[in-house]
Amino acid sequence: MKQMIARNESMTLRVLVDIGHPAHVHVLKHVIWRIEESGGKVCITTRQKDVATDLLDAYGFEYRIVGQYSNLTDRAMSLVKTTHKLLKIAQEFNPHAFLSCGSVHAAPVARILNRVCMTFVDTEGSIIQGSVIRFFSSMIYTPEVFQRNLGKKHIRYNGSQKMAYLLPKYFKPDVQVLSKYGLTEEDTFFVVRVVSWKATHDWGQRGIADLPGLVQHLQKYGKVVLSMESGVSSDLKNHTLTIAPEDMHSMLAYARAYVGEGATMASECACLGTPSIYLNTQVAGTIDAEEAAGLLYHIIPSENMENQIRTAIDEVMAIPPEQFRERSRDFLSGKIDVVEFIFRELLDLVKRKYR
Repeated sequence: MKQMIARNESMTLRVLVDIGHPAHVHVLKHVIWRIEESGGKVCITTRQKDVATDLLDAYGFEYRIVGQYSNLTDRAMSLVKTTHKLLKIAQEFNPHAFLSCGSVHAAPVARILNRVCMTFVDTEGSIIQGSVIRFFSSMIYTPEVFQRNLGKKHIRYNGSQKMAYLLPKYFKPDVQVLSKYGLTEEDTFFVVRVVSWKATHDWGQRGIADLPGLVQHLQKYGKVVLSMESGVSSDLKNHTLTIAPEDMHSMLAYARAYVGEGATMASECACLGTPSIYLNTQVAGTIDAEEAAGLLYHIIPSENMENQIRTAIDEVMAIPPEQFRERSRDFLSGKIDVVEFIFRELLDLVKRKYR
């Protein structure tokens, strides 16, 4: 049964924010605070997955768990159950709008309850996810450089999701973080990220073939910090650090370079002025734009991959760090304040829906 919302000028804005990935906490945290600062109320839902709940705890957010999964099979089996639990919570909270970064759970629930549904997407690869959110969402927002056309509900903006939390207005790297991991500002170190390949947009993708060889080459220049989503061989354990999720952006900001399979961290580095070497078959409009700006090296796995990686590392080390920071400033200039954009779009959609 659809719940009714009174249409009046003095209503308190209520927004249900569904978090499906740790990165979504970063993307939406300033928007959540902005809504609350304006007098609105937010209900956060999430899955018991990865470090999403750790981040929510670190930022002091209250949230409700609507499901959990650890692999693609579990995710498919739990889709109906998770969506049903989210529906129950939504009926209790009675939101004016749903806000998510591509949630296949929030969009159908919003349609059932006849609510506004704002969906933000920056990954072109997931066809199934894209079909669900395109059908059920009120509006779908992507960066201007997004490489697919999502139809009449599709709105492009001059920015990216990473800019909702890594513009200088919202983030200042904390040098004190380095000491927690045995590093100093004078150290030359590299962050290497190896993903678990369990996300829907990872279907059919692949990345690093020779991790020991990569680490060995990087050690010619400095220390190596491994960030792993799955297990690591015994010979690499000395390089592996468990980095608190709220510390990762400061680590990336002070790193000499990032090398890894994760597109999120590669794009984050573009905002931070840290060069990245992205090793993945997956392509994206944001990745192409960052590569064109001279901030990212995209190496698609092939038989010649190891030679390409070594060449890219050597090229990065031949360029002064300040040059990458200057490229980043140029890249960010002229981009919109994504947080304010989301907030204003939310207010506008709700106003039109309930006026």
